[in-house]
Amino acid sequence: MSQDLASNETIATRYSQHLLHQTTDQAFVMKFSALSEITQPWTADSNALNSGIRKFAATRANHIRGTGLFNALYQACLNQLGHVDHPGTGNLILLFTDGEENASNASLRNVIDACQHANTAIYAFRPESKSSFSTGPATLTELAMQTGGRVFHSDDSEAAIDTDLRTIEADRRNQYRLIYKPAELIPNGSFHHINLKVPERVTNLDIRSGYYAPHS
Repeated sequence: MSQDLASNETIATRYSQHLLHQTTDQAFVMKFSALSEITQPWTADSNALNSGIRKFAATRANHIRGTGLFNALYQACLNQLGHVDHPGTGNLILLFTDGEENASNASLRNVIDACQHANTAIYAFRPESKSSFSTGPATLTELAMQTGGRVFHSDDSEAAIDTDLRTIEADRRNQYRLIYKPAELIPNGSFHHINLKVPERVTNLDIRSGYYAPHS
């Protein structure tokens, strides 16, 4: 992914400068390879976020080889987004990766569960895969589908990237929240799948795959 750092930095910076609302929004920046690191803690200051983004290229590579994608996402949801007041937020992770994973203790299922608990959607930007054997695209598709996010191409045109970022903005700012209490809900923290049926005129719908019941 080193060859994509410049384009990824541009996309992330564009989001923080033009789409982050400093009066209502906050964000943090995390870099990861085999290990993950917070390069900018939670802030509403776009200049501070941009500084944290620029540290991607400036930070010397860790001597431990591999990509701990699942560990990074799990830690982001558990330690950062897991402490956010969920009902009033539209949490998201803007993820830049090819989806390859070879250094995590956490599994794909662990990550999806953590995102579901933290009410967090994953929006991934990935380069075009150069290998037909890569599992990265399928991994990112599963993460996005299960959390209510999307997958985009980081090497698209500037105009396409702008459209992608506006799509993310529209997704998170304009949501319908369907609130209901199942008749036989048991407050045991278990996961419940959602099957939402819509009229034929609705051509596309992005939803989470389910929710966790509250603990008693």
